[in-house]
Amino acid sequence: MSVPRSVRAIGGGDVVTTRRTEGVDTNIRNVLASQGETLRGTSASTPGAASESATPWLDRYDSAAALPVLGEAELKLLFSGLIQQAVDANPELRQLRAALEAAQQDVQEARGQRWPQVDVGTQTAALRAGGQNARDTTPNRGAVTLTATTPIYDWGHIGKTIDSREKLVQAARYKYESASAKLGYEVLRNAGEYIKNRLINEVNLQYVSRMRALVRMLQEITAKDRGRASELTQARTRLLQAETAQDASQGRAMQFELTMRKLLGTTVALSPLEKEWQLKPADLDSLIAQLPFNPMILQAQAEADSIDRQADALHAAGYPKLNWVVSKSTGVDALGYRQPWQTTLSINWPLSRGGSQDAAELAARRRAMAGREAQQQTQLDLEFNVRAADHDAKELLARADSYRNLTVETDRVRRDFFEQWYHLGRRTLLDVLIAESEHYGNRANEITSRFDGYLAVFRQYSESGTLLQWITPQS
Repeated sequence: MSVPRSVRAIGGGDVVTTRRTEGVDTNIRNVLASQGETLRGTSASTPGAASESATPWLDRYDSAAALPVLGEAELKLLFSGLIQQAVDANPELRQLRAALEAAQQDVQEARGQRWPQVDVGTQTAALRAGGQNARDTTPNRGAVTLTATTPIYDWGHIGKTIDSREKLVQAARYKYESASAKLGYEVLRNAGEYIKNRLINEVNLQYVSRMRALVRMLQEITAKDRGRASELTQARTRLLQAETAQDASQGRAMQFELTMRKLLGTTVALSPLEKEWQLKPADLDSLIAQLPFNPMILQAQAEADSIDRQADALHAAGYPKLNWVVSKSTGVDALGYRQPWQTTLSINWPLSRGGSQDAAELAARRRAMAGREAQQQTQLDLEFNVRAADHDAKELLARADSYRNLTVETDRVRRDFFEQWYHLGRRTLLDVLIAESEHYGNRANEITSRFDGYLAVFRQYSESGTLLQWITPQS
């Protein structure tokens, strides 16, 4: 008794339906059995042996075994080394370091104004021509003048200036820390994307190998049964789709590899990271509590404080300044005597500057206010980003576990479909191909979700400003 089989083949926009009988496919069975024997390296010369060859034939091109797990401590050690290498090679951080050193010297320049300001001046002898004193016999020689001015009281102008520049030093230091943390996150993100696409590429390679083997089988079958040509067309279509996906994942991996070379300044082997990572979402409440200490927040706060101190200095500049002046000149008077040392107290009071001084002070106050508003907005944005990253991390890692469970089921489905098509004729080749595509798609989705979850964990720490502290191994 024969068992009918329907094969739906999509080719050229038409749907072709054929019927065959299991009992007349002895030659085709022999082709399938020889293919199974070639791929698994065992004998399958009889229909019974061919039945046993189906599952090993699948295993030859696909392994659903879980990746080895990389522990969190080992992961931190690997990543901290990469981040340190990126920090050493990054020109922007060297620029920020130079800016920090410049800000420190600005503080020293302001502090120097508290000490006596010593000036030395000179002038040449006067050239006389005409007038009643043209023949004056008074000595006419050049003179050297020494003047030392020491500020006694300035209503805190110099002190406020020093405070303002010290706050700028703090802002420059926090900016450096923020840039370092940002660079660290870029290293982790690109490394994660690179590993993700490398693993997806491995899955796609297995899928391509599976489709190529199936195409080879159908080529030999078609050579003996021309009515199966539509099945070969379907398999070739799936093979081209698999090759396209494999090329795309390989191209993305190469792109992130080039980015890593740019960040690190050299080629680095990332093969130790090609594993499943033991990462869990961070404690949300702890990250939120750390937000006020984020370098970005501290930088904005220091900049606003600096502007406030600058406004105070401008306000103090409008009051009288008391200076102690000591001077000496080597010139002589009309009688030929040298001038003695002189010391005086001088007061300088800028009574009117046309309103420019008040306007400058008010502008500084408003800039400080704007800076504090920006600081509050930045903190709100960071809190939202931390919460969003926490939600993404939990959802994506849970989704990855679901995809892993789904992969186990789709693996059974594709094997069953292949057995039913291979032995019983109860499934069409299109069913087999769809099952294969879904299975490999679920494997790729699992990897994508899992590594996107890892990147969301990194984003949690980055947005809260604790990434470098978390990634640095504790001694």
